[in-house]
Amino acid sequence: MPGKQRTTPRVSAIIAVVLLLGLAVLGLPSTLAQQNTPTPTVPVQTQVWLDLTTTAAAPPPATNAFTATYRAEFANAVLTVTAASQLATPTALPELPDSTTPTPAPSGSVLRQSATDLVPVTGGVFLMGTTLEEAAQAVDECALYGSTCDIAWTSDSVPAHQTTVDSFQIEVQEVSARQFVQFLDELGPNSHLTGCQGQRCAATVAESEGSFITFDGQEYGLTSEEVLADRPITSVTWYGAQAYCEAIGRRLPTEAEWERAARGPDNYIYPWGFTFDAARANSSQSNIGGTTNVYDYQVGAGPYGAVNQAGNVQEWVADWYSPDYYAQQADNPTPNPQGPPTGTEKVLRGGSWDTAPLFLRTVHRRSANPASTSPAVGFRCAADAAPQPTVTPEDDAANG
Repeated sequence: MPGKQRTTPRVSAIIAVVLLLGLAVLGLPSTLAQQNTPTPTVPVQTQVWLDLTTTAAAPPPATNAFTATYRAEFANAVLTVTAASQLATPTALPELPDSTTPTPAPSGSVLRQSATDLVPVTGGVFLMGTTLEEAAQAVDECALYGSTCDIAWTSDSVPAHQTTVDSFQIEVQEVSARQFVQFLDELGPNSHLTGCQGQRCAATVAESEGSFITFDGQEYGLTSEEVLADRPITSVTWYGAQAYCEAIGRRLPTEAEWERAARGPDNYIYPWGFTFDAARANSSQSNIGGTTNVYDYQVGAGPYGAVNQAGNVQEWVADWYSPDYYAQQADNPTPNPQGPPTGTEKVLRGGSWDTAPLFLRTVHRRSANPASTSPAVGFRCAADAAPQPTVTPEDDAANG
């Protein structure tokens, strides 16, 4: 099945690498604007997908969706981007200032007490990323649900490759607006401007019409506490997300950890399985037009129990973004990958309330400037695995 396929043959991997580098040169979308970018109509096999979706819990056959048309599109793209890359002069990514870790809030503080529950995620080897066949299927699926997607949007998620992560913990839910406002209040007045590594933590309604965070000069709040308190925090920067997690003694998950939590041991394409189900996630198919409570869509929980890893809001993760990072990992895998050492954008995962099914897949990658904010971007925290109790000989004797 596609979720369990190993890395594609060496030739396919080489083609994928060339495509990735070329797409980066041409500036094809990998950022928050992807779903709004006009794209050419891509030939699809709608009837094939209608037939496939009648088979419950079974991944669609790759040989049906990855057609000669897509092979031709990729071949033409390779020729185009190869020529462009030969003319391009590579530039080094600027490095942002080193981060400083804030002092975690006391264990008895309101902020720590209100922190979301963590669930354990079993470490091990899993298949990270996607195949060209699965990418083509995702484009077909977009058309089935009335969206037009470009197969180039999946280019930074190939090739599929074996990745190893240690066991860890991840929050069951996305961080809520109530929790983040408590964090800002603990930091103090005007902290949203420079209180997170000297960077903006979040945008208030005074700075962004998409925000619902209020500030009266002394305290932070929400435009409607009753409606918004349990919605995921949005209009938050990557710096704000990281600082919040550190304040409660946690951290942002790495991209590999996030994907492991969403895919599970069976390498799901969606947190619940291999085919899209509009009832399991808040997406463009929900017709809600905004976020829902962080505890909604329990039916779409992932293999380890995390909710809303598909839809609602895209989630900041720890890693810097590079469009060819997966190609590097396929050739030189490292355990517990941390992403590139520097960059200009941070990775986003999970899709949101305004994106098509393609973006909700566990394998899909996006990126944005870490200082930027969006009404469709939030986060959740992670932590190292809980320490196991030490068993002494006296304990063994006492237990008989």
